Amino acid sequence: MNPRSETAQALVFRETLMDDDESAFGKGIRVEAAIVEVGNEKRVVVVVVVGYEQNLSEWSSPLKLLSQDKEALLKVPVLFASFDQTSRLASGYGACSVIAILIAHWLHCNPKLIPTRVQFESLILQGSSEWGALSNECSYYQNKFSNNHFDIETVINAGIRPVSICTDRSVTGMFGVEKFALLKDMFSLDNMWENITKDLTTEPKIFVVGWNDHFFVLRLELHVCYIIDSYGSRLFRGCNQAYMLKFDDSSVIYGTDQQIFCTGKDCCKEYMRKFLSSNIVMKLEKEYKRGYIQLPYLYEKLQVDMSYMCLNAPSPVSSSSTSSYDAPSFLQL
Repeated sequence: MNPRSETAQALVFRETLMDDDESAFGKGIRVEAAIVEVGNEKRVVVVVVVGYEQNLSEWSSPLKLLSQDKEALLKVPVLFASFDQTSRLASGYGACSVIAILIAHWLHCNPKLIPTRVQFESLILQGSSEWGALSNECSYYQNKFSNNHFDIETVINAGIRPVSICTDRSVTGMFGVEKFALLKDMFSLDNMWENITKDLTTEPKIFVVGWNDHFFVLRLELHVCYIIDSYGSRLFRGCNQAYMLKFDDSSVIYGTDQQIFCTGKDCCKEYMRKFLSSNIVMKLEKEYKRGYIQLPYLYEKLQVDMSYMCLNAPSPVSSSSTSSYDAPSFLQL
């Protein structure tokens, strides 16, 4: 491919992005383009470097998020990417499982680090590209997943990264157990949280969480935990930026009386209960009381899988290769 034509494509994309997306990102954005190799293919990668009226390079001041029932207010440190997996830049609408595997692998290779914004964006781009390649790889995947929204077992078996699921340390349960008589004997969020937070050490625990046709990463440490999600709309409606939430000593949830309901790392559990899943639980509860909802549908909508991710031992061939998937050099700010 002619480098000049690739540069021309980048310039066209830059003009389009500036014209169409300025309202989303705010004025003064800077767009950079470079030619990178993905496998045997050369591609133009265009990256939004600054935008959205925020300092996207570091963790921002605490995000304030009101629950759907308006009975809880969360304050938690947040780091936003400048785009998410569904953007034109990433073009990874169904790539969440692949991106989650890449992030889990990166965290294992860098156990004392959390991705910077640039590294986070690079992982989203890499994961979206890998997803696109996997989607076109063979008819088997296309027949099994009509929307190319792969489960993590498929991604792991495809050898995207050398990680696997430790089944004996994974846990499956249900959101909203307390709301439905049909679920009274099921493993609840409280049960799951107790299970995954016991015996924490200085070595982080890394889970890929699957719920409601989406996957994100949960990293647990002794005094802090992180949710790393490539799909902005899971944080709040209309959000078009991937995000990382940091539940530490500064995190707090207030109740309706403005009294402190929860602090610290445990705010992560209550975030999943009162913010992440509450809207679907409330809707299902209304339908359930009318007699419209049966157990299989509750399973489909409320089952949550927390898969504990393990790093595979390197083979002699790959042991000398790099273990840290950082951003390309042109993305280093």
